[in-house]
Amino acid sequence: MSSSGPLDPTDESEQAGAAAEATDAGAAADHGANGTHSASGTHDPNGAGEQKDSFLRVIIHSFFIIPFLIAVAAVLVFVAIQIVTSEPQDVYDYLADVRTGGENRRWKAAASLAQLLGAGEAPEEPRFVNEMVAAFEAADWDDPRVRQFLAMAMASAGEPAFIAPMVAAIEEAGEDTQHTLLLALGSFRADDGSALDAVGDALLPYLDHPSARLRAGAVTGLGLSGLGTLADRIELMLYDAHPSVTWDAALALARLGDLRGKGILLNLLDRAYLTKFDDIDDLEQNLVMISVIQVAEGLADEELESRVHELSRNDGSLEVRRIAQQLLAD
Repeated sequence: MSSSGPLDPTDESEQAGAAAEATDAGAAADHGANGTHSASGTHDPNGAGEQKDSFLRVIIHSFFIIPFLIAVAAVLVFVAIQIVTSEPQDVYDYLADVRTGGENRRWKAAASLAQLLGAGEAPEEPRFVNEMVAAFEAADWDDPRVRQFLAMAMASAGEPAFIAPMVAAIEEAGEDTQHTLLLALGSFRADDGSALDAVGDALLPYLDHPSARLRAGAVTGLGLSGLGTLADRIELMLYDAHPSVTWDAALALARLGDLRGKGILLNLLDRAYLTKFDDIDDLEQNLVMISVIQVAEGLADEELESRVHELSRNDGSLEVRRIAQQLLAD
């Protein structure tokens, strides 16, 4: 058809149709390339969802899973290094911490030292004695717990050279530390008879102390010391004005194998008696009864054993029953 000729209506229709088909074909091709329509030209409902899911997976892996795995790996490496390189602390490590550690570290190191020496790991050498005494004497300005735990550690070690500095520390210490020192001296383990005599000499004056707590500490210490020669002096404490002192005196005599405090011991195995004291709660009652049950084991007394047997069946405390049953089984 000439460009200058008139337009045929049929040709015009055909051209319009062809143009429309071309437009549709191009749109279909474009949409198909973008994945939003199928090859047949219909809409694909899963295409956009797959893109979104893929994007979320990338986010989760990048910002959560991968950093978490890295953190776990780092922790495992740190723990492995600690296991490989760490070594248990010995006596001298703890003594160094007592001297130079921070405020909380010092008393904890002293407590660990007491536990270690209580297990029988005291070095038998002058260095240990010298460092122990130096640490104890330097602790007079420190948290009272430092000196209290060091006193327990020294008692467990049983070195006679420790007695003099412990005795010298009693008078100027606070009451809590004084009480601990009296118990520690009584717990002193030494094969040297003269050392034990020195312990007895240090404890005896405190039987007349104005503080009932310190009188009780002294009489308990004498019972722990095993100094049977002082039983007559301990017996006098059965008549002390303060109940706790009389109770501790009866227990002290029992530890020495002496039954002169038997009547008090029987009372202490009676909850009806203990409940008369308002300042003693159930837990403290249990502790008192357990202490009596434990000392009764070495007394071979039928009346005490009968009371323990009754407690093993009927007492309201599971722990008291267990200790009583254990005694009877032995």
